[in-house]
Amino acid sequence: SVSYLSSNVTTGSNNATVTISCTANPSALVRNTTLLIIGSGVSPISIPISQTGASATLTVSPLSLLFAANGGEKTFNITSNTSWSITDTFPNLSFFPQSGLNNRTVKVVCDSNLATSLRSFSVPVAGFGLTARTIIISQSGADEIFNASPNVLSFTSTGGEKTFNIFSNTSWA
Repeated sequence: SVSYLSSNVTTGSNNATVTISCTANPSALVRNTTLLIIGSGVSPISIPISQTGASATLTVSPLSLLFAANGGEKTFNITSNTSWSITDTFPNLSFFPQSGLNNRTVKVVCDSNLATSLRSFSVPVAGFGLTARTIIISQSGADEIFNASPNVLSFTSTGGEKTFNIFSNTSWA
């Protein structure tokens, strides 16, 4: 018994017309099964049944995510009736899961951005037999850090040498 097939007749004798009903296939995958009819004292009859899949679909929402400079976790949704995969070639991002079948919520983990500039990634989500969809993942830059320690240098009348440290995540001169 297959859940997507039903028959107007399940038993009988002599001649009969049998109607097989098949529900819609929402998946892009082909469904195959075999109908086996067993008769008394004769070899069974085997009738292969196949059903094409629906046209493949794949959407991503939202189409963009924005992370704060300190990173974190966010999610986006994939609505699909086929297999899909995320191209994960970004060292600052991780995706869970990275591939799947049908609808899923995907978790994105983003590392901290220590640079002061915004960074942005175009992440392709490829579906079997479809043009890839893209989600744009952006991350704010870190606040600028620029200070010196110690911030006062005092020399004696004889001169000398002192050092100080600069703490910065930006250019300076």
